[in-house]
Amino acid sequence: MNSSCLFLKRKLNTFVVFSLWYNLLTIGILCAQDWQLDPAPSPIPMLRYVERRVLSQALENPESFIPSVKPFRSDDFFRYQTLDSGLALKHLQKKAKNLLWHRSLFNYHNNSPSWLIDVNPIVDFSAGKDIAANRNTVTNLRGAQIRGYFGNKFSFESNIFLYMGSFASYYDQNLSNNLGVIPGWRNADRFEGGPQWEFYQSTSTLSWAPNPWFHLQFGHNRNFVGFGHRSLIWSDAHSPYTNLRTQFRLGPLQYHYWIGIHQDLHSSKIPLLGQPSNFFPRCRQKYSAAGYLDWKITKRLQVGFFNAIISPAEDSGGARVIDLNYLNPIVFLRPIESILGAHGNSFMAMNIGFRPAPRTLLYGQIIMDEFHYRKALISRNGEWENKFGAQLGVKHFEKLGKVHSMFQLEGNVVRPFVYSHWSTSSNYGHMGQSFAHPMGANFYEILGLTDWGIGRWNFQAKSIYALIGKDSSKNQSIGQNINRPYGLRPQDDGYVIGGGRPWYLWHNEFLAGYMLNPKSGLRIEVRYIHRNELLRDSSNSERTRWLSIHLITRLFEHYLDF
Repeated sequence: MNSSCLFLKRKLNTFVVFSLWYNLLTIGILCAQDWQLDPAPSPIPMLRYVERRVLSQALENPESFIPSVKPFRSDDFFRYQTLDSGLALKHLQKKAKNLLWHRSLFNYHNNSPSWLIDVNPIVDFSAGKDIAANRNTVTNLRGAQIRGYFGNKFSFESNIFLYMGSFASYYDQNLSNNLGVIPGWRNADRFEGGPQWEFYQSTSTLSWAPNPWFHLQFGHNRNFVGFGHRSLIWSDAHSPYTNLRTQFRLGPLQYHYWIGIHQDLHSSKIPLLGQPSNFFPRCRQKYSAAGYLDWKITKRLQVGFFNAIISPAEDSGGARVIDLNYLNPIVFLRPIESILGAHGNSFMAMNIGFRPAPRTLLYGQIIMDEFHYRKALISRNGEWENKFGAQLGVKHFEKLGKVHSMFQLEGNVVRPFVYSHWSTSSNYGHMGQSFAHPMGANFYEILGLTDWGIGRWNFQAKSIYALIGKDSSKNQSIGQNINRPYGLRPQDDGYVIGGGRPWYLWHNEFLAGYMLNPKSGLRIEVRYIHRNELLRDSSNSERTRWLSIHLITRLFEHYLDF
């Protein structure tokens, strides 16, 4: 059998695997009881000012489940308000419903049967300056969003846009050092060899909820596990990826399971069949399978258990499909991997939330990539194999009249070589970015954040202090860069957090925003970043003073604090 036939056969197998699972889920959905969810549940945008309202509602009710996986579901908090990005501004939408400025660009709907299609533009026009580097910055983003629902079970959302921008010096340097990958987005190219970067991006979500206990979501988007500003388990600080996610609810238990397809930009690319190697070769891929069980033990205590497997999509025999065993959402991943003789990257973690008071949440995470207790507790020689990390934080929500506020303090620590593996084809990352913390590994971090909402106004202040141990050579790995295999380590022990080239980071960020159109999320924002990076015992430092003003459709968090 020639190579073309083998390629088509593998693709057909992939299609059959996904079709089988899809058909089984569809049969279950069609047989489900018709529970009234009006309108259809949809994902709530993963934005800080929206999360402030969502979590404060959950914490005030001791019987409620504290949502620890984002995006949240609208039917949990806003029964009749599913599509608007300005969820926290429902009363303002009512006051301004007759003004053209506060409407969608196009809106088609019907009540019997119930359906809605909503179309809005996506923009980010900004001008700014990196004062310390005397560098002008601009953003020019244009796109469109279409979203809606059909009946009380099915909703959808799709976004597509073209992005052009030039950034502050620290941000631009990060792009140049990581194959032009825009943090949180994808790889970009220099526009006509100038200082601007250009890329296009699309995200989408199809959501199906046949009853209160089951939810199916398929799309090209992000997820987040945890209660913190950061997640050491799975965050939304990396590029969107194609994934199929299910959610089950049963009493005090919630179970989430998803499988994903990811891009490996650092491995050699694969040429098209019958074409030369430089003719539009594609990036290698890898698969992820992750399960997360969230258990509300008492009214105050909630504990979640996480397990994931990352495995290459190609090996010496060519392309591989996702094994059918991983499509079982209630399987234990590590034993299955052992039975199959696979050599993927296994990752385990725990997420904890505790309510000491009605509007206060203590939270934490413990992660284990690898752990040898004898070496960690007895020899204590700093073996590279002990790859673990922890998070500890507190959130407090307050409401004074029309002012809604959130205060947050958080600490994160991750040992060297966490998230890395023997190859980038199985490391804990996507498109050169970590699935979890954007700083990678080998760091200490403490941060404080406050968010205030007053009507249409939103104010946010954030301060981060970190010690990051970076590599001193491209031919060796001290454990911070997850895209460098752990086989490049110079020795097997003697590793401490912050080892290598220790850089101190102090990042302060201030933002003020005013909501222009709650239907589309259009806002005016002013942002200022005051940032210092200093190499220990050296005069080598980098300073950033970045001021910018934006007219922006705020649909996602754009992290600049890495």
